[in-house]
Amino acid sequence: MRPSIAVFTLALLAASPAGAAEDRFVLGLGAFDGIQFDDGAGEARFEYRSGAALGEGLGGDGFRGIAPLAAAAAGGLARAGTALADARAVTVLTGFFIPAANPPAAENDGPIGAAFLAVALRARGVPVRVVTDRLCAGVVEAAIGAAGLAEDCAVSAVAVDAVSTGEAMEAVTARHDAAPPSHVVAIERCGPTRTGAPRNLRGEDIAHHTAPLERLFTPPAYRIGIGDGGNELGMGSLPAELIAASVRHGDVVACRVPADALVVAGVSNWGGAALALLVGGEAVTDRVNGAEHDRLLRAVAAAGAVDGIRRRPDLSVDDLDAAVHRELVDALVAEVRR
Repeated sequence: MRPSIAVFTLALLAASPAGAAEDRFVLGLGAFDGIQFDDGAGEARFEYRSGAALGEGLGGDGFRGIAPLAAAAAGGLARAGTALADARAVTVLTGFFIPAANPPAAENDGPIGAAFLAVALRARGVPVRVVTDRLCAGVVEAAIGAAGLAEDCAVSAVAVDAVSTGEAMEAVTARHDAAPPSHVVAIERCGPTRTGAPRNLRGEDIAHHTAPLERLFTPPAYRIGIGDGGNELGMGSLPAELIAASVRHGDVVACRVPADALVVAGVSNWGGAALALLVGGEAVTDRVNGAEHDRLLRAVAAAGAVDGIRRRPDLSVDDLDAAVHRELVDALVAEVRR
């Protein structure tokens, strides 16, 4: 079955898109506003199911203040899913290096969501290439491998500068331009600010640890951004003053690069999982679910990934323990399977 109606959004307490049901299925830090699948002949399997709150207030709005961003981006997930229904080839950008972690490492938010999305796209026969920094490559490759795609999904590891190991950005860009994808999806990928430098949510310049993958996030490919803090690729679709007023250090961290569809989620991996379920439907729920999130989380931890907030190699993402993410993803799966 393929998704047919665009009323599926995952966003922190976001307002529903026009025409969506008024009730809301609250999922931790997100809101599931509904999805309709058809059987290929136009017969609706279900239109909307609202449910009891699941873990309302788990972390609340945290330190990020993204509720206004989520409201402004409402409907983005629906647009992203609709666009990917026609995908010919997709490039996925992910990886966020944390130089101040102990030890310095890539964070675990982003690669898991990217792996889920790659699973759904490959299930539909869509070629996928994942691009990341050399510094994040081990973690991204671990997620892709744990998802069973090691032989089916190419991973490019880009050098962060001219003297670092990894493939040169110019070579990756040339290959990208020679065989352009129909869609580019950025999941938890830090992007340039108004001053040029990418910055983490503490306002720190991380250009020396971040390859300029935004060079691949350009038209004519359809651009989908998934983020949770205001500093990720795609957040340039929102007014800079909104990010400045909502997010700590927002005036300096706001990414200036826009997307054609922006998904704001409580955790970026959730946005990746939601989009994967929207693209793949019930057919991929055996590979996109809470237990699989646990397994991928352990795999990236073994590869050295850290919680981006705790800055430690814990089995948590964005300061939320594994059980929270398992419950969130399983709730999405249950809704799709009904």
